[in-house]
Amino acid sequence: MLSIPKYLNEIIERSYEDGVGLRTITIRTPSAQFWSGLSTEQQDEWKQLIRDLGVEPSDYLTHLKKMLPANP
Repeated sequence: MLSIPKYLNEIIERSYEDGVGLRTITIRTPSAQFWSGLSTEQQDEWKQLIRDLGVEPSDYLTHLKKMLPANP
């Protein structure tokens, strides 16, 4: 079973299908404010969690950068 630290609860959703027990984990792209509030160790832990789920962390981080407002 995948262990998810409590500080990541706001960007990770877990759901279970009725009667089947099938687990689904959905990861939202973190906001820049959330990401910058994580320590380097926590960011590394987040990246490892994403890899454990079979996803490339850079995909989320690229999306995070695209969501930042453009500088005038």
